[in-house]
Amino acid sequence: MASVNALGATLPQLRDAVERATRDTLRGGDDRLALLPRAGLLTPSHLVDGVHPGDEGHALLARALAENLTGNKFLGTIFGKALD
Repeated sequence: MASVNALGATLPQLRDAVERATRDTLRGGDDRLALLPRAGLLTPSHLVDGVHPGDEGHALLARALAENLTGNKFLGTIFGKALD
């Protein structure tokens, strides 16, 4: 059974809620948003209070973002131009 935070939510529930909200926003036409689903990237041990990542959790998130943004045309969409 997954650990729950002070509000009774588990990490998988939080991740699911964020991903659903992001997908809904994308379907609504917001092209300034991207979703990098990373189920399993963080574990409860990476959360300092059951919700927010600590230093190691932030390092994992930063690495995942860097890996996905390198060579990704999403950056060109944000800045309105192709990036080399």
